[in-house]
Amino acid sequence: MHYEWGRRLAEIPPGTLRDEVGRIRDHASHLSIWNAGGLIPLQPFVVARAAVARLHGLGRRLHKLAVEHALALADGDLHRLADHVGWPESERWILNTGKPLGPAVESCRTDFLVSGGTPYALEVNIGTCLNGSTSTPVLNETLLETQVGRSLSQAHELVAGSFFAGLAAWLRTGGGDTAGRVALVSSVDSSDEGALRWAEHQARFLSSRGITADFVPVEELDVDDGVLVWRGRRYTRAVRYFMLSGRLVEHRDAIIALERASGTTFHGSLLSQLFTSKAILADLRQSEHLSAADRRVVDHIPWTARLSEHHALRDGHKVDPVTWALDNRERAVLKPFHLFGSRGVVIGRFTDESRWRQEVERAVSSEDHIVQELVQPDSWRSLYWSIEEERMVAVDNPVFLGPYVVDGADSGIFAQQPAGEGWPGLPGSTAGSSLGTVIGA
Repeated sequence: MHYEWGRRLAEIPPGTLRDEVGRIRDHASHLSIWNAGGLIPLQPFVVARAAVARLHGLGRRLHKLAVEHALALADGDLHRLADHVGWPESERWILNTGKPLGPAVESCRTDFLVSGGTPYALEVNIGTCLNGSTSTPVLNETLLETQVGRSLSQAHELVAGSFFAGLAAWLRTGGGDTAGRVALVSSVDSSDEGALRWAEHQARFLSSRGITADFVPVEELDVDDGVLVWRGRRYTRAVRYFMLSGRLVEHRDAIIALERASGTTFHGSLLSQLFTSKAILADLRQSEHLSAADRRVVDHIPWTARLSEHHALRDGHKVDPVTWALDNRERAVLKPFHLFGSRGVVIGRFTDESRWRQEVERAVSSEDHIVQELVQPDSWRSLYWSIEEERMVAVDNPVFLGPYVVDGADSGIFAQQPAGEGWPGLPGSTAGSSLGTVIGA
């Protein structure tokens, strides 16, 4: 079906195709789905429904196993978990909110690459501040409303999950006063129209489900009597769409107050970042106490271990992760425990020997890195509109896939494909990538 979509695109007269591109741009250009002068997706990645279900199932079970493993390590004390994963002391204020854990950890996106037809999970991202959570449902809607999308959808009943729908259902059942207003909390410069349009999409969808929501700038939020307040409105639920970056340090007290607000349920609390630590993924991959069923799921994580001078299991044998990384540069990836979006990642295959040894030594001394075996992903041909060349072009590169699960429900699949040489999800590849989506047939 994916290639049938491409074949039908190729049959569209040039003038009609330009009109279609114009409609896609009008609907989604502000959501950073493509870069200026980049590639506009003309089709989703269409796969069998069974494959969609498999990817969601793996993501859901890995999310559950990661949270359960983290809670077992904590044994009732999140400070113990923070010690175990080396969580920075400066961020430990999030451990003392005294609020239910569920709203913090029940939303996730597990990131996969497919190699030899098998999906491999690189990491589990827990929370609501997830790349593509808005662009994916918007792009689903946009592409299914194109000429080819309508035709194929009518003939084959194409289906696509939605993070918006998953979020709406979660807000209705996720605790607290489910009848009150919802704050979509993010950070935005007053000139950032894209962020405002993002909020418009979210609020419009939630409104269609009977939920009233507003965009609330984190720079302006306040808490009064345990409830989030903004411009005279009180919010019983809030959804986080921001990271605690350096430029938000001056608003830290307000953010801490929101985290501790007893009258506002905070979906995707910053506490979720503790559970996203890659140290948890490494420990899970190295665990010798999994059931046979859980082991089959965890085996979809490429070989991963903490990068320290100790023994780790690999194919049933004990190895030193540091020695393995040094001896297998072209097969090894270094990742920091607590950074996101490929920050701090070093790929041995794309690093010379001298620098690689320096990076391994630096990572070992920091005591906050994992080593993961590089996945060599399969390629996937898809069609885009080149803004620079003003024509349709084909890209045949690997695709980064991220199924969303919200409160246990399958909620769409994010996709990212590099335009030029390189693999998705690696340092430096994002600038040349276009975001996409996955639809089941």
